[in-house]
Amino acid sequence: MVVDFTKRYLPEDTFSFIIYSHVCSRAFFLAILVFSFQVAVYALLAYDITDLSDEINPFKLPVNVEMSVRIAEAFAIVVAVITQDDVQQALNLMRDGYDQDSANHSSLDQKFTEATKAKWILSIFLRAFE
Repeated sequence: MVVDFTKRYLPEDTFSFIIYSHVCSRAFFLAILVFSFQVAVYALLAYDITDLSDEINPFKLPVNVEMSVRIAEAFAIVVAVITQDDVQQALNLMRDGYDQDSANHSSLDQKFTEATKAKWILSIFLRAFE
């Protein structure tokens, strides 16, 4: 089986709905709804794990921990965020760029007539933020 690496594919997720759906469509609304729900859950979790009344330790971090452990924790968080699928897909979409070539039948705007560069950028931003 020969794989053609010149063809462009969108990830199979709800953020791709943003790119190729009409703004007033159900698919676009569903994608925005899913993103909003995820952000709301993250906001509730952040609210739950913080204690703003404690000025010394508002994030409830363990006390009496060596600096090397804190550095390792921070590094682990950065690695965990970078290795998320949505972040990698956002980086891949940015790397590939928005293909707007009318002569190329495999370009995004030829395959998906509702695709626009603004919706493509919005999709990348939401993927990376989530």
